Amino acid sequence: MSKRQWIISALAIPIVFLGFAGMFGLFNMKKTPERKADNRTARAINVVIVENRTEPMLIPVNGKVTATNKVEIFPEVTGVLMDSGKRFRVGQTYRKGEVMIAVDGRENLLNLKAQRSAFKAAFTGVLPDIKLDYASSFAEWQSFTNDIQPDKTLPALPESSNQQLMNFLSARGLFQQYYSIQSMENRQSKFTIYAPYDCTVSLGELNPGTLVRAGQKVGEVISSSGYELEAAVAESDLGRLQPGDVANLRNGSREYTSKVMRIGRNIDPQMQRVQVFLSISGEDIQDGMYLEGTITVDSLEQVYPVGRNLLIESDKLYVVNDTLLNLRIVEVVHEYEENLYVRGLSNGDRLVDQVLDGAYENMWVQPKTGK
Repeated sequence: MSKRQWIISALAIPIVFLGFAGMFGLFNMKKTPERKADNRTARAINVVIVENRTEPMLIPVNGKVTATNKVEIFPEVTGVLMDSGKRFRVGQTYRKGEVMIAVDGRENLLNLKAQRSAFKAAFTGVLPDIKLDYASSFAEWQSFTNDIQPDKTLPALPESSNQQLMNFLSARGLFQQYYSIQSMENRQSKFTIYAPYDCTVSLGELNPGTLVRAGQKVGEVISSSGYELEAAVAESDLGRLQPGDVANLRNGSREYTSKVMRIGRNIDPQMQRVQVFLSISGEDIQDGMYLEGTITVDSLEQVYPVGRNLLIESDKLYVVNDTLLNLRIVEVVHEYEENLYVRGLSNGDRLVDQVLDGAYENMWVQPKTGK
């Protein structure tokens, strides 16, 4: 190395050293920047403290009341309506066996009496032959003939094992007459319609002198002793129902207690619902009244009711741990109106009680107990 190079190297080393020393000094003189404060604001949310409980399992029902006994009135004969003592019209009540409708059947009755008289005469004419040829049977057939009266229903035919005698009477056309008169008697009974049970007229109005025709519907009567409510329940609830389950029904401020009487087994393919029939009674119950209520079918143990709108992805709810949101998986065990009954929450959990838009796992929140 030349003398010139030695001189340059000797001068460069102190300069480099001084440069590093100066940079180090300047670095130590620079102040450490202060950390800025976190300006995030925790979102205030409403929470409730979970207390699991036992709740009744309720199935909602609603429908119209119908009378258990309802009869449509169709006269089987044609004639003019007579005065039966009570005018047949809506609201009219009848006791069981009381005359509701009387059609003028006097012409038919007179013809019936004439046929009975003719039948008695015909039998009287064969009695001498019976006495002569079938002496052992004479007494019973004489008694039968004496019992035939124009104003009375024909007596029952005597039972006879003598086939020859029966053939003799049949050849005289007496059995044909007998059954023809019985047919007329049956028709005569149709001119008067009696109340089948204690009932009230729910449809129809008839005035004396009105012509009624056979097969024409003239009204309806309903029993005032029993009613039922036809309702529909979800197919998923079918397995929980059984006859005898108690239902609480209401119409405005009026409340009624009823029981499940029958359960249908056919599922509506579109609505996926099943018919259920409940018995109901009460002085102010009326056919066609609308009622709604619930059937109590069981008890739900260790559940908590939550709003349907709080559920996330069908099986999760938000709870707050310290100040952070967490998703909790739950099991929905029953649905009733807008409430879901769930299992999976622990007593003391702080459950979010409002819908949170934009919420996410571990979101920083400020919980406040609403109730």
